[in-house]
Amino acid sequence: MKKSYLRKLISLLTNIKKNKANLIINLFYNYIKKNLKKGKSVFLLGFGTFTIKYSAAKISNNPKNGKKIKLLATKKIKFKISKYIKKIRKIKK
Repeated sequence: MKKSYLRKLISLLTNIKKNKANLIINLFYNYIKKNLKKGKSVFLLGFGTFTIKYSAAKISNNPKNGKKIKLLATKKIKFKISKYIKKIRKIKK
């Protein structure tokens, strides 16, 4: 879903102006971003959890030439959907 569609949807459902809906969306995104940068998880009841997954540095093979290469440690954002959303998904199938 695009941000513009979400802004329009919030505006229609709540009868607030699009610029205020945009402010709400930006505050929400910034809250998630700020906490993930600090290494904290963000738990949204009934929706899911955003966490940071750390992977250590390792040695791997380059698939093109078979030579060993060093991969740096990385951080990835992981999202786990809630049990509630999983149940909804199963009902629709």
